[in-house]
Amino acid sequence: MAYYVLFFYSGGVHMDRSRKKKKPVVLHGRKKTMSRVSGRGGTDVPVSSKKRNRPAREFEQRRVERHMNGGSTRPSKQKASPMREPDNARRGISNPESLLSTTSRSGRRRRENAVPGAGAIGEIGEFETAYHHLVERSLQGVLIAEGYPPKILFANDALARMLGCSVKEFQNFQFDKLKRVIHPTDRKMFFRRYRDRLDGKKVPSHYETRIVREDGSTGWIELYASRMEFGNRRIVQATFIDITDHKLAEENLRQSEEKYRAIIEHIDDGYYEVDLAGNLTFYNDAMADVMGYGHDELAGLNKRHYMDDANAEKVYRIFNRVYRTGRSERACECEIIRKDGERRIIEASISLMKDAGGKPVGFRGIVGDVTEEKRIEQALRESERRYHNVYNTAPLAFVLWDSNCRITDWNRHAEMVFGWKREEVLGKKFFDILVPGHERQRVKEEADRIFQGRMAGRSVNENLTKSGDIITCEWNSTIFYGKNGAVEEVLSLALDVTERKNLEDELFQSRKMESIGRLAGGVAHDLNNMLTPILGYADMLLLDVPMDDSHLEGLIQIKDAADRARDLTRQLLAFSRKQVLEMKILNLGEVVCGFEQILRRTIREDIELEITIADGAGNIMTDASQVEQILLNLAVNAQEAMPDGGRLGIQVSNVVLDDAHMKKHPDARKGRHVMLSVSDTGCGMDRETLEHMYEPFYTTRKSGTGLGLSTVYGIVKQHNGSIWASSRPDRGTIFRIYFPRAEGEVAPKVMFSRGEVITTKGETILIVEDEEAVRKLASKILEKHGYRVLTAAGGDEALGIVREHRGRIDLLLTDVIMPKMDGKSLYRKVAELRGDIRVLYMSGYTHDVIANHGVVEEGINFIQKPFSFQTLTEKIREILDR
Repeated sequence: MAYYVLFFYSGGVHMDRSRKKKKPVVLHGRKKTMSRVSGRGGTDVPVSSKKRNRPAREFEQRRVERHMNGGSTRPSKQKASPMREPDNARRGISNPESLLSTTSRSGRRRRENAVPGAGAIGEIGEFETAYHHLVERSLQGVLIAEGYPPKILFANDALARMLGCSVKEFQNFQFDKLKRVIHPTDRKMFFRRYRDRLDGKKVPSHYETRIVREDGSTGWIELYASRMEFGNRRIVQATFIDITDHKLAEENLRQSEEKYRAIIEHIDDGYYEVDLAGNLTFYNDAMADVMGYGHDELAGLNKRHYMDDANAEKVYRIFNRVYRTGRSERACECEIIRKDGERRIIEASISLMKDAGGKPVGFRGIVGDVTEEKRIEQALRESERRYHNVYNTAPLAFVLWDSNCRITDWNRHAEMVFGWKREEVLGKKFFDILVPGHERQRVKEEADRIFQGRMAGRSVNENLTKSGDIITCEWNSTIFYGKNGAVEEVLSLALDVTERKNLEDELFQSRKMESIGRLAGGVAHDLNNMLTPILGYADMLLLDVPMDDSHLEGLIQIKDAADRARDLTRQLLAFSRKQVLEMKILNLGEVVCGFEQILRRTIREDIELEITIADGAGNIMTDASQVEQILLNLAVNAQEAMPDGGRLGIQVSNVVLDDAHMKKHPDARKGRHVMLSVSDTGCGMDRETLEHMYEPFYTTRKSGTGLGLSTVYGIVKQHNGSIWASSRPDRGTIFRIYFPRAEGEVAPKVMFSRGEVITTKGETILIVEDEEAVRKLASKILEKHGYRVLTAAGGDEALGIVREHRGRIDLLLTDVIMPKMDGKSLYRKVAELRGDIRVLYMSGYTHDVIANHGVVEEGINFIQKPFSFQTLTEKIREILDR
């Protein structure tokens, strides 16, 4: 810092900083010579060529007027000393009192009364006034102090404002208070430097320090200080600049930069800056981690070092677009190649960087490794794709509904099952369209339990379709919870199990009927064994008792009761498929037409009978009497269902049962069939009646045995056929019976004679029966008709008789089921001994020994218990006469 020094002397004033040799100058018309003065200040001082030291001496002795308190004046001796900086360089000589003195009236008068030739003195006064005015009005604070503790010689208004006080207050500060002006942290350093400067030591002339204002706030100042000497007086002059705002700005900038640096270094994503060529100029550690390079290895790398050509070209186009438009790009996705060769997917933002002049200088942005996220997204998309495939292709009805029981989604299979299109059901309450009226209250209660979190799982319910049909569905529900833990939605999966339910019902019915059939068959067998002697002896007594005998009426009642019991057992055997059928190939249409007259005599006249036989109706393997039994039982039931008259329809036609029919009726057989359909226009049956109608002794009529439909069921099953009933209350009933179609010629009709029994020819018959009553009855009947009879209670006894009997044995009459040896095994052994012997089997029910499911094989002679003696003698005579 250069200081310009004013010199007061009689010859005038001169300011010069040159270091040249003597040169002539003109001061107020007088030629003088300038010579370099070797002094402390190192400032050129004008001296006379003759008397070099005279001006200095004159200046030292010169008295000037000073403006004192109240405008008074007093003489003052001024002394000038060289000014020095801490480096001891000479800067000039100055008198601070004259520099900073206030222009007074006496000063003005002195200048006004100056003699000619004394113009320099007037100019000095004007300069002092101007300099004093400049210092007072300066925005920089100015301070002059001397000694230690410092004594304030001068301070301007700018400095006082910096301190928050007036100049007068500041000048009156005692040292303790003066010390408090400097911040405690900087106080020791400030006053140490002040003392060192006074002592001429080397200290910085320019530095920054903190101050404490009068209001207690802290500020920053920048000061420039120098030392001046006036004889023995050492003075420090300093200028101050208030840099508080600048410091605050710097601090804010520093903090901002620190925050920015901390953010950049601690964010998980990579931060990068590149120049316009795409070379990395700045990046954080996370960026290096993303790229798989060491921190120093990444510096200066271009995108083509870690991208293939396609991705580098893609990034180039994005950079180019950002450069042209100035708009940032977000979520730019590309693939990088890490140092180890692994390919990763990154997502980056790109923004344009500009310098202070607004010129683009590069690009910056954030980079995140989204490889795992992309894999998860891909897996999620794949999962969603699979879910939608399952949702729309699974054979399940998906019904999504909310807490208000309103349907929010509905898949394609739900449209197929329930008949409603998706757009037709969205927003509707599911139980209004899917639940029958009688089930709605229960379903609402179940829905309430679900939303209370108390129930979710499997249930089987009846449901409505758009057409109004009732189907059975199995439901499995899954609960979706919201963020608050409450049930938000429910996904219900429905499987149409109507067919399965029907199959289960039919299977249950079949098993139930099988169980009942076994029971009925066993009961019928025992009844037959008991009824056989009753009927036999009743017939014998009726032949022997005279017409006027008082016991005749009783015998007739016994015979009628036994006949009814026999018919009952036959029905039980038919239901249990234990009766013996004589199967032949017959045309079903001809059998029905042949039975038409009997049907017309059986049903009432107010019932219209309509029989339809399709052209080419096929043949079946059947026992004609059993088909007639089916027609008679169904016709009687139809008549009871039409108390006010109606129509009874019988149809015969050919049908082919396919897989679709098999799914609905698992007991049916696939292939060609002949269908016998019997329908009526009666009162119909409800669901409960349909479930129990084939059970023995189950009836809804006030009279009847309840064996009609059970007999029909047994006969149909014994024919390897199937039966299906369809009925609704007040809509009539239709029975469809399917008989397997038979190939071959129709059997010729045989006419049986029902006349008197022909007298025996004296044949010998061996009776083998474990039931003594039946054995004795058969023996008496045959003996009464002239046969020679041999009897045995079992197989072993019979074989002994065959071996010991010397005469001929023409016929073996044997029970089928006996202890130790059955009838068929006995016949084989007897035939080995007597090859020409014939056999007639008798039984209360059939057995696999002689029949397959109650159907006697061709060539086997059989008679069903209970039998009358006429039936027995006719059957024996028929066998012996062949």
